[in-house]
Amino acid sequence: MARLQIRQKDYKDEGDRDEAQKLLIQGLTVAESSNNKRRLARYQRSLARWERRWGSVQKACQLSTQAINSFERLGMTRDAEEMQTLLDCP
Repeated sequence: MARLQIRQKDYKDEGDRDEAQKLLIQGLTVAESSNNKRRLARYQRSLARWERRWGSVQKACQLSTQAINSFERLGMTRDAEEMQTLLDCP
């Protein structure tokens, strides 16, 4: 199975941002279908960051909450705490 990875960078135009979102959603789908809980939590985190920056704040909050819950279930407390800062939602 090919690994989908996106390095965090500034996407200069809308096409790059759209491509990044597409790859993140693909990765999330692969993680869900393969039942890879760590990878799923990380894709939730990455997509939440993407949404926070270029998409919907509401969707970012939803994904952040999902990532926090996933990280906590996995015992990844540092990651859960990091996501808590992103969860500063209106």
